[in-house]
Amino acid sequence: MVLNSLSKSVVVVTGASSGIGRATALAFADQGSAVVVAARRKEPLDELVEECRQRGTAAIPVPTDVVDEEAVRQLARTAVDRLGRIDVWVNNAAVTLFARIEDAPMDAFRRVIDTNLFGYLHGARAVLPIFAAHAPRRRRCRCAGRGSTRASR
Repeated sequence: MVLNSLSKSVVVVTGASSGIGRATALAFADQGSAVVVAARRKEPLDELVEECRQRGTAAIPVPTDVVDEEAVRQLARTAVDRLGRIDVWVNNAAVTLFARIEDAPMDAFRRVIDTNLFGYLHGARAVLPIFAAHAPRRRRCRCAGRGSTRASR
């Protein structure tokens, strides 16, 4: 994903407490973007925010479970209320199930689908109206998602 200038962009990253989400938030911070980082656990978000701020950019932690659509809408509202807009939304939150199909409880599969599918839909539904509001000002906005097709037996 390439924008004309990432400097001064406002970026929301879900699943930002570790791994790819954390690295994504730091990469945007390195480019001068303000970042709003979201994940279920507050403590890793606070650490990430401090690291982003040490790199000279604004950063806001918003503990959010993407399974909860209203919480995701509140995440988007917080970004706009605190930073004025959203330029990039990265749907990164995901969970993995390491079990044989016949051994895993159905609730575990539901959690994967709720997070990895509906979590992304909640993000898109929260941010697309905000992006539409940017359209008259000809701002380029992006909604990105990360996925995986890995499976093993």
